[in-house]
Amino acid sequence: MIFQPHLYSRTRDFAEGFAKSLSLADTLVMMDIYPARELPIPGVTSDIIFKDVTSATKIRSSKKDLLSKLEGLDIEVIATVGAGDIDTFVKPIKEMMTKSMKVKFNIKKEIRIGAALIGLSFLIAFSERKQAGVVCKDIVVELENISDNHFLDEDDILRLVESSGVSVKGTPIERIDLRAIEKKLKYDKHIKEAELYGDLKGNLIVTVELRRPIARIVQEDGPDAYISEEGIVMGVSEKFSSRVMIMSGRFVKQILEMGDLKKVEEGQRLLDMIHFINENNFWRAQVAQLDISSHADITVYPQVTGQLVEFGTSERFEEKFTKLMVFYKEILPQKGWTRYERVNLKYEGQVIAE
Repeated sequence: MIFQPHLYSRTRDFAEGFAKSLSLADTLVMMDIYPARELPIPGVTSDIIFKDVTSATKIRSSKKDLLSKLEGLDIEVIATVGAGDIDTFVKPIKEMMTKSMKVKFNIKKEIRIGAALIGLSFLIAFSERKQAGVVCKDIVVELENISDNHFLDEDDILRLVESSGVSVKGTPIERIDLRAIEKKLKYDKHIKEAELYGDLKGNLIVTVELRRPIARIVQEDGPDAYISEEGIVMGVSEKFSSRVMIMSGRFVKQILEMGDLKKVEEGQRLLDMIHFINENNFWRAQVAQLDISSHADITVYPQVTGQLVEFGTSERFEEKFTKLMVFYKEILPQKGWTRYERVNLKYEGQVIAE
């Protein structure tokens, strides 16, 4: 069996139960923890499970070394177990076994292995039932905020959980509708992912990952909003203001109505263009604002040079930025940085400066 633990917090809370269940395998290959949205927790690694596994053969492996560790093992049946990216190894393992391993089919042994896997399933289910019988004593919020976007804090998440309409504290964990609370949390557009589970101490663990803003919508006759890296529109916060590119113009009203840039082709291209700008150090520093007309024609307001850039639509945006870079590097140094008031990139193969 190849096992990849999922989440540092879950590994910490259920290490003992995992070790007992995994010990049913004849041979165990233990991989590193798949962190998903979590940051490392000091002292929590796969080793806290691995040390208590009693399988006849047990091996520690990184993802990089997994295939080489499997070579030479006498494998008859192999199971990959985990909720991370362990599934990406199924095809390479199959190819390796087909090419370089002698797979022996022994019906009796296969039956024994199948029985062990069934036993493992029952043991995991038993562990879950034991955990579910525990009464919830407290709510622990683990806020995954790698980008330091403080739109919400732990108290906000706690209030959302407590106002979800689901009774939590004092209720056996097995009776708490965790999926309903997760769904309630995801109604808040600042929240990208939410996962709830209980531990054996009676804590309800609420793990939340926040969205990262990449642009801010501003309008004179309505509230501002942010665009997340997934293209989702989310509200502003009194607690935090993110320093990102500004978007304005009549088209932003259409974006606000859609709620998601990916719903229309022009919105998807605009999202791709924003990512392109943010991933390039020069353009991220140079592009201050995108003003977008009702027909999706874009005017770029730069940070440094004085020329307004009549960009046209977001079609062929990479080609247009290439033309603009040529203008900055070859034309402005010769003609002067303040000579032109605007530069037009709308037409293919042309740069028009006036």
